[in-house]
Amino acid sequence: MEQRVRNILRLECAGIILGVILVSVFDFYPKLRSAGELKKDIRLMRKKNMAISEADIEKQKASLREQLDRKRNDLTAIQQLVRQTRDKAMHIENTLLITQEMVNAASLSKIELASVKSKAAETKGKYKVLPVDTSFQCTYAELITFLSNLKASPVAWVVTGLSINRDENILPKLDIRMTASAVFAADEAVK
Repeated sequence: MEQRVRNILRLECAGIILGVILVSVFDFYPKLRSAGELKKDIRLMRKKNMAISEADIEKQKASLREQLDRKRNDLTAIQQLVRQTRDKAMHIENTLLITQEMVNAASLSKIELASVKSKAAETKGKYKVLPVDTSFQCTYAELITFLSNLKASPVAWVVTGLSINRDENILPKLDIRMTASAVFAADEAVK
């Protein structure tokens, strides 16, 4: 009997062990299989992520290149605008200074200018020429003093037109129209 109880106990233990093994196999095997599939899926996803990342990087590079090109074009346009603005400012400054020199020379000669009009500057080689039209009334002596004062001014003047009219109503003064051109270096402001 003892033997028989031992055999039954052995069979029961073997059954329990077999049951545990079967339960483990049926319960864990699908999980093991799905874990393997998950690892495989993870590897595939990593590869896809790397491929997506590389594609995204290339797209970002292309986008950044386009942005850089636009910024370069904007910078070129801004630089051109700055050059144009600088040139316009230099022209305005030169015009004001030259006109002021003309007025100063007239004032030193005791001449009151009736009108002073500057024209557009012309570039001639390395130089710019800025014509200034004036009209005024003065005597011959005052005209000679005025021309001497222009010659002595820091601006290089060239008289390109002079009209002297004698009018009985304003004698001893004369009615004068004169065009004098200021000559200066094209890339410098008048000082």
